[in-house]
Parts: sequence; structure tokens; C-alpha cells
Amino acid sequence: MSNSADAFKILTSSQKNDKPFVKRNPQRLSFRDNLRVYIEHPQAHSNVLYYDEDFVFIRDKYPKSKMHLLLMPRDPSLTLVHPLEILAKHRELVEKLVSMVFRKLPDLIMREARNSLFSNSDLSSKVSSKTLWDFIKIGFHAGPSMNNLHLHVMTRDHVSPSLKHNAHYISFNSPFFVNIDTPIAHLPVRGSLSYLFQQDVCCYRCGKSFGRQFSKLKVHLSEELDSWVQDTLASEALHV
Repeated sequence: MSNSADAFKILTSSQKNDKPFVKRNPQRLSFRDNLRVYIEHPQAHSNVLYYDEDFVFIRDKYPKSKMHLLLMPRDPSLTLVHPLEILAKHRELVEKLVSMVFRKLPDLIMREARNSLFSNSDLSSKVSSKTLWDFIKIGFHAGPSMNNLHLHVMTRDHVSPSLKHNAHYISFNSPFFVNIDTPIAHLPVRGSLSYLFQQDVCCYRCGKSFGRQFSKLKVHLSEELDSWVQDTLASEALHV
């Protein structure tokens, strides 16, 4: 993810396109509609970090990293629009989401990241916000598992009990995860990426392949997070 200034500049310079939305239309309520309660009644849930008339920002109930947050628009005409449709045709909303992340909510996001990644505030205070932003990714799934539109704001570590199989990991570490600053010309075609879930899993940081051995990847991810923390603290100390 590029830095906040660059991402915002790229997105706000994009051409606006007000073509009609193509809504997903679930036939009946299911687990895929579980995010709807936060949009309709945010005040009733303890994992809601922020809400206003337009957006809700929550901690994912089943996080796939140390920090895993979801930003959701509340507009009924937008919430069931596919994220690839949003990125391609509704740039005004994309700009608003970027503005929420980088202008409205950065202090909250930094607090969540520090509390999630570091064992105490003394260690956390030694790490710059820029370094933390570099360890955060922001984007949509090309084929979301939940019906209501939600933007992932998460750390890169993928250390979590809720990360349970290869597909979870691949969905966030392949082209299936579409960064919010992806140019329109580079967006994937809907339904074209299912082959990714048959591929081997590789460490996001060092690139080591674990074949299809998810249990070994899980152990390695914990080791990589420990290594990242130590390397980061050492690097930051050199710049004091």
C-alpha cells in the first residue's frame, strides 16, 4: 500500500463515473448477511469502534490478523453492490472510504495497531506511525464471503486463531485481495480468480513456500511476526 498522501491523490484524481450500480441479490438471509446488524444497529455492538450516518467501523469478529478492522458504508443503495463494481464505477465512494481511513480514522487505526502488535506501550511508542502504516493493507476481496460491502483494514501478520486454512490465507495474500488504490485498468474480472485457491501458500514476508501444509505456515507466521517486531524495534532505534 502506498503512503496515505499518494493513495489519496491517486484516488481523488480519478474520473468519476455515475453508471448505475449492479447489486448482488441474496435469495435469503444467511451467515453472509451477518454484517448487516452493525450497519443497522451499530450502537448495540461492543466491537463497533466508530459510526456516523454514513459509515460503521468495527473490529472483525473473526480476525485474520492481529488487527483486522472493517469499514462499511451504511447507504442501503450501496451496501449490496459488489466491491469490484464499486472500484470500477463508483469512485466517489472509494474516495470517501480513503478519506475515512487516512483523514477521519487514522488515530483510531494507529491505536488499534499498536495495541494489537506490541506487548506494552513502551515498545509501541518506539515505532513510528509511518512504519505501522507500511505494515497495514487496505482492500476488498474480489469475491467477498459476506454480502454487505466491507473494506478490510488489517495488519499483514495473519497471526490469529481465526485463520484456519489455506483459503483464508490465500484470500488476503494473492490478487484475490484487491488493494483500494488498484487502478481501474488492473482490476480482476469477477469470478476469474478461483484457481488461486489451489496454489501453494508462501510467506508474505520472506517468500518461503509451504506447499499446502497450512500447519507449518501457521507456525512460521508467528515466527515472522516476532522477527518483524524485533527488526522494527532495532531499525527504529537507529533513527532515534
